[in-house]
Amino acid sequence: MTKKQLWKKIQMTFAAGGVMMTMLAGPAAPVAHAEDWGNILGGVIGISNTYNQYLSALLSLGNDPRQQNAALTKDMEDNGRCYDEETNAVVTSVMEQLINKGEYAMMPDSLPFRWRVNNSEEFNAFCTAMDYVSVNRGAVEQLNYNRDELAGVLAHEMIHGLKQHVAYDNAKTIATQYGVSLLQGSTDILTGTLLQVMANYNAAKNYTAPLENEADEMGFYLMASAGFNPGGFPAMVSRMP
Repeated sequence: MTKKQLWKKIQMTFAAGGVMMTMLAGPAAPVAHAEDWGNILGGVIGISNTYNQYLSALLSLGNDPRQQNAALTKDMEDNGRCYDEETNAVVTSVMEQLINKGEYAMMPDSLPFRWRVNNSEEFNAFCTAMDYVSVNRGAVEQLNYNRDELAGVLAHEMIHGLKQHVAYDNAKTIATQYGVSLLQGSTDILTGTLLQVMANYNAAKNYTAPLENEADEMGFYLMASAGFNPGGFPAMVSRMP
């Protein structure tokens, strides 16, 4: 395959991805000639099917209590459980206030939140697709057990769960990888590596970053609606490493 032919194939594949990802809040599609639309349509169908299949599977996992329990168990095995009473008490107190007093809506195919404090010293927390929230002991300690600042962290993670961000983010990324895989069989190592870098950048910029911004914005309103001091959110951000 000549470089000209390869570049044309890249354009068609990213056009296919662009048409599909435009519907998924992705970048706009390149312009293609009329004779290319048959190939582009095939790419769109393949990417669309891949996205829908993975999204359906991930949403199904997110509504499975067994998977939620498995995520909790694995987290405790990997990171250890924090048994400090004060640390657990403040996290539970904040989570219960957010859940009971905050303004939000649960998706019908989602689970009630569960949470644990793990024993990691790093400043971090995460929410799985199964609405399991894991909070690092180090985050609680570095926030000096401040309930308003901790609410900023936990509200952010709750929004990831409430909006099912993990499922949608991963499905979009997998669909993009499918588009890249259509090309890599016809490329050399250097070009294949460049395609992978482009795909990773696209996923980070167009999928992950907007979801993080949404979790920040909606998490701010969630914590405020639950009665926490809104100033806790920017104060929490200022303490992040």
